[in-house]
Amino acid sequence: MSTKHHNEIAIKELLIEQGVLGKHIKLDTGSQDPLYGRIYDDSIGELIATTGHHEGISIEIDGQEIVFDNIHSQGILRLVWMQNLYSPLLDAGGRYEIIENEF
Repeated sequence: MSTKHHNEIAIKELLIEQGVLGKHIKLDTGSQDPLYGRIYDDSIGELIATTGHHEGISIEIDGQEIVFDNIHSQGILRLVWMQNLYSPLLDAGGRYEIIENEF
């Protein structure tokens, strides 16, 4: 298991122990193609995934959904998080598959 996914599981377990409700968000391009499997985070201008897969944990704070991931450890509004994520797949007419598991 990668450190990234291990950290998200640890955060999720801590939130559950504290009685905090949230969501485990899994975003996937559906491709591990060298081009279409890439995911960039425009907020840092870097490639963050080559496997077509990225994850985050979201919780509600003051009525707003905040996402925490390996890039945004302080949290970021979900809408902004999604807007920052880019893949060449989107230019080809593709879409992210998003799976949300509530906890």
